Amino acid sequence: MFFGLLTPGDLLLGAFSYVLVWWVTLFLVLPFGISPTRRNREGLDPGAPVNAQVGRKLLVNSCLAFALWGVGWIVWWLVG
Repeated sequence: MFFGLLTPGDLLLGAFSYVLVWWVTLFLVLPFGISPTRRNREGLDPGAPVNAQVGRKLLVNSCLAFALWGVGWIVWWLVG
């Protein structure tokens, strides 16, 4: 940063690092709250979740990724 101005490279690096953090935290958040089906019916995988709650997990993931990305950005700003 130069006198508090963001360059296009800073914005690109920030966007890339947020996407990277988002994908890593997605694999952290996905397994939580999964319970397998209790009834084995024909055509259903016994390991398939009853209610995956994908929308809720994406929201939690986005908030967690933004918080982690923000902490990383603050550390980068203070150190750099």
